Amino acid sequence: RGPGGFTSIRQIISLAQGLSLNSNAKIFSVTMFEIILSDMVEIKFPVLVFFRESRKDFYFQLYSFKNNKWEPKSKIFSGTQIDIQKKVKILRNKNNFNDIILVSNNHEKEFSSFESVKCIVLKTNAKSIFQLIKKQYGKKSLKPIYFHPHYAQKK
Repeated sequence: RGPGGFTSIRQIISLAQGLSLNSNAKIFSVTMFEIILSDMVEIKFPVLVFFRESRKDFYFQLYSFKNNKWEPKSKIFSGTQIDIQKKVKILRNKNNFNDIILVSNNHEKEFSSFESVKCIVLKTNAKSIFQLIKKQYGKKSLKPIYFHPHYAQKK
């Protein structure tokens, strides 16, 4: 369901609806953040999940593990590597988090220079999505999460 731009998300949802109509299958949707977290085990520290949305920008959101499930603890942000680094510092100071772990699907090399921040890379694929549905993360809603950095404030 996103986050992302209007066209790409609508194309994915339309494809899923077409396949569903043809096979009488039910559709469940997940976010890219949930897909990345699908293989993440329970930890006591908050995690900042991020993935690249364009050549230089990333989407990122803070999560914590509560009630046997990963739950978002912030709104969705968009920005550069420097913006993520600033957000980590703000979250550490504001929420008194000593440790925040960065979690991504393939960008650990770009974040290895972060001061005392651990970065975990979790590879995503169709199996990741299936595991999410089994863990009951999937929603019946097909409401997309349109989020484009050009239309949102970067704070």
